[in-house]
Amino acid sequence: MSAFETYWFPLILAVCSTALGAWLSVWLPKYLSTRRYSRREDLLGVWDSTWQDADDANQWVTEKVEIDIADGQLRLRNSDNVGGYRWQGTCELYEDHYLHGTWKSLKKAAPSSGVFSFLMLPQGEVMVGQAMGADKFGTPRTSDWILARQAADIDIGKKWLIKHATYYRG
Repeated sequence: MSAFETYWFPLILAVCSTALGAWLSVWLPKYLSTRRYSRREDLLGVWDSTWQDADDANQWVTEKVEIDIADGQLRLRNSDNVGGYRWQGTCELYEDHYLHGTWKSLKKAAPSSGVFSFLMLPQGEVMVGQAMGADKFGTPRTSDWILARQAADIDIGKKWLIKHATYYRG
């Protein structure tokens, strides 16, 4: 046997196998998640959104939220926010009707970030949940949050929140 067959070939094979395994360990889960989420047309697209302002619980901020797929996760991005907030988030879907994820401000001067959790209601047209983040003084706050396929369905989410004893009180 030559030196190449004895020493170099096994070494090259081990390095290539390790590199392929490392690449697949990152790529394969993203691919499978992307494939799974791309079949969930009930989640993807534009939603009407409203959430309680952390600085004033009586103030509901309205916006549009687009849900798409990025890097194997669901990505949420807002637009048309009445308060001028700009943010994006990523989340995962659990048990086909729970979304859990993180959000962060896109404004460089506002380093806000937090977490959120949604429950998709049975008809799939409304999601209710809460976001956690800090108010303008840095105090941690929770805010009720509603996503609906149509603006008229926001009231369904508010009624659900009232009935199920969350922080929202009308």
